[in-house]
Amino acid sequence: GGSRGADLAPGGHDVARLLIASSGLLEFDRIYGRGSDAVHLRTRLDWTIKDGKMVVGSNDELRKGRLSKAITLPVGSGTKRVTPPSRTLPATLTFEVSENQLVLDGRTYRRVRP
Repeated sequence: GGSRGADLAPGGHDVARLLIASSGLLEFDRIYGRGSDAVHLRTRLDWTIKDGKMVVGSNDELRKGRLSKAITLPVGSGTKRVTPPSRTLPATLTFEVSENQLVLDGRTYRRVRP
């Protein structure tokens, strides 16, 4: 879901997935390329709700694992440019949840059922 731009996780991807665990973990799965040549970059960050907003990226250890600069990935017979995250951490986000989507600071993630 969402656009291909960077946010809390890197941009430039072909497909984006966001997994949210009630235990307080977000996992951004950014996929570059398609099919068997696809490369996954995963960003794991903590989250909590405070004063009606979602606070993401307070955990130092998880934050250290986040890509911080632009890179070029070999994908299939070519390459994909990965742009660094555009949001600094920790980030305080507005959020709205409905049955079929989550909107984080204006970026919509559609719910996909397994």
